[in-house]
Amino acid sequence: MQDCFTAATPPAGGLYAQICRLEVGGEINETPIRNNLTKAQNREDTSDFGLTGTMRMLYLYADSPYYPEELQADIKETLLGFKFWMDEPGPDDMVFWSENHEVLFLQLQLLAGQLWPDEIFTNSGHTGAEQIEIAKTRLRDWFHWRSLFGFTEWHSNVYFNEDVPALMNLADFAEDTEIATLASMTLDLLAFDLALNSFKGFLVAPHGRTYPDQVMGRMSDSMRAANYLWTGNGSVNDYGNFSATHICTAQRYVLPPLLEAVADPDRDEFINRQRDGINIADGPDWGLTYDDPEHVTFWWSMGAYADWRIVEGTFQTVEDWDMWGGWLWSDIDFLRPLVGSPLLSIVTKLVEPIASGSALEEMHAYIYRTPDYQLASAQDFKPGYWGAQQNVLAGIIDGEAVVFTSYPGGVSGDYLGTDWTGGWLPRAAQFENVLVAIYDEPWLPITDYSHAYFPAAAFDEVRENGNWTLGRKGDGYVALWSQTTPEWAAPPNDGFELIADSISNVWVMEMGRATVDGSFDDFEDAVTGAPIETDGLALEYDSPSIGMVEYAYEGDFVVDGSVIDQSDGRRFVNDYCVHELGDNPYVISDGAATLELDFEMPRRRYFND
Repeated sequence: MQDCFTAATPPAGGLYAQICRLEVGGEINETPIRNNLTKAQNREDTSDFGLTGTMRMLYLYADSPYYPEELQADIKETLLGFKFWMDEPGPDDMVFWSENHEVLFLQLQLLAGQLWPDEIFTNSGHTGAEQIEIAKTRLRDWFHWRSLFGFTEWHSNVYFNEDVPALMNLADFAEDTEIATLASMTLDLLAFDLALNSFKGFLVAPHGRTYPDQVMGRMSDSMRAANYLWTGNGSVNDYGNFSATHICTAQRYVLPPLLEAVADPDRDEFINRQRDGINIADGPDWGLTYDDPEHVTFWWSMGAYADWRIVEGTFQTVEDWDMWGGWLWSDIDFLRPLVGSPLLSIVTKLVEPIASGSALEEMHAYIYRTPDYQLASAQDFKPGYWGAQQNVLAGIIDGEAVVFTSYPGGVSGDYLGTDWTGGWLPRAAQFENVLVAIYDEPWLPITDYSHAYFPAAAFDEVRENGNWTLGRKGDGYVALWSQTTPEWAAPPNDGFELIADSISNVWVMEMGRATVDGSFDDFEDAVTGAPIETDGLALEYDSPSIGMVEYAYEGDFVVDGSVIDQSDGRRFVNDYCVHELGDNPYVISDGAATLELDFEMPRRRYFND
C-alpha cells in the first residue's frame, strides 16, 4: 500500500489523491476539493462522488495540520445545505437513483448526520439525528436487495468503482453496528465477484453498465487498482483512483484472505456461473411493487424507467417529488400531462424492445478462465432488445488483446449506448471455451450490420482463413467466425473493426492455448477444418474442443448431445460457493477457510476449517 501512497502524494493531483496526501502527512491541493464544493452547491451531477472522498477526509484527518480549518468549515456549510435525496426540496441536476448513486448519497446523509446530529440541515429542515434515521431505513433496503439479487449494475467495471468508496466509508465510520456490518459484507460480495470474474487484474464478465474505453482494450478498467490492492493481480493504472484511495486508508474493513485465494490466476481451468438481478415480472414475488416510490427507485436503479409495468409509477413519483426540473425529467416534462394516464403503459408496451431494453434484469453469467485467456458472456440475455450500456460477451488474452461483438443501436450518448456498448442484443450461449452470439434483424432497423472488435495490432499474429479471423498473443489463441464473410472497416476503424454487412448474423468464438491445443498452426487447422453450417440463424458447429454445438435464435443450447441449462437460477455455482437465490447465509469456502455472511442477523464470520 505504501506504493499507492507514494505515487498518489504529489501536491497537485485530483481530489481522491488528497486522501493519500493527508494519510502520509503533507500539504494538500485544495483546488479539486473546492471545485467539488462549488459543484455540490450548484447541485450538479456526480457531486456525490467528490463529496464522498471529502467525507473520508473529514473523518480521518480533521485534526491534521494540513487540512485547513477554513476548508473544513466550508465543507460543513456545503453539507448542511446539500440535497441528499429526491424527496428533499429544491431543483437539481443530480442523478440519485442508479445503484451506485443511491448508496453514495445515503452514506453521505448518514455520515453527515453523525458529524452534526444536533444541527439543522437547512435544505431539508431535518436535524442530523433525523438524517441518520432516514438514511438507515433506505440503506437497509439497499443492502437487503444486494443480498438477494446481487448488484443490478452487474459486473460493472465502471460503477463498482463508485460502490466501493461508499461502502468503505460506511464500513469504517458508521456508528450503527448493523449498518457497518452490512456494508462490510456487501464489500465482501463485491470483492468475491471481482475475484471470481477477473483475469490478470481486469474485470472480464458481462457488464450491465460500461463505456467503450473500458472494453475496447481493458487498460482503462476502473477496477484495476482495487483488483491489484485486494488480490495482487495485475497492476495499478491510476494512483488517484476512487476505490484505491479508500482501500489504502481502510480503518475497520479487512478483505478476508480467502477472497484473494479465489482470484488465483494460475488455476488450470475455472468456471463460474452467476446470476445477478431480478426480472421485473417477478417483483411482486419479492415484495416489490410498481408504484411505491421507494420501490420505483429500486426499478430505476436497474434502468427500468420506461418499462410498461413501471412507467406510470415513474411519472407519479416524479410528480410527487417535484422532479420535473431535474436531469432527464426536464427533457420530457412536455409529457407531464400524462401523469396518472394508462396511455403510458399502453405505449411503452408497444415499443417494449426499446422501452425495456435498458432494464438490467435477471442475467446469467458464464465465465471460463485459464492461465492464458478468459471467455465470458451473458446467457440468452434479452435477445433482440435495445440495450443502453451493456457489454454481454468478451474474450481476453491480455489487457489489449480483447475480442467481442456488438450490433450498433444507431443512437449514441453516455446513457444510450454507443457503437460498441449497448445496441441490439444477441442471443448468446457459452460452454467452456466456445461462445455463440446470434443477432437477428433489429426490431427497429436503424442499423443493418453487426461487427467485432478485433485489434490486430494487439496480437503477435493475426490470420484470416475463410470466414475465420484468428489471433495469437503469447500462448493464448482466439478464433472468430462470422456467418457473413467479415471485412475490415475503412479508416479510421481499419485494424480493429470487423464488419458483418448483413442485417442478421451468427458469430462463433473459440479460444485455445498452447498447453492444450498445441501450436497456433495446430489450433488454426483444427478450428478452421471443423464442420460449421448455418440454416438461417440456426448453427451447427463441430468444435474440435467440446464437440458438436447446436444453437439457434430459438430453442435449446446443445453441446455434444446434451442440453445445457442457460438459466441456472442459483446466485453462484463455482468451486467456492453454491448459493441458492434468496438463501441466507452466503458460505464461501476453499476447504481451508470459510467466510459466512448472514444478512439477516447481520453477522460476518471468518474461520479456518
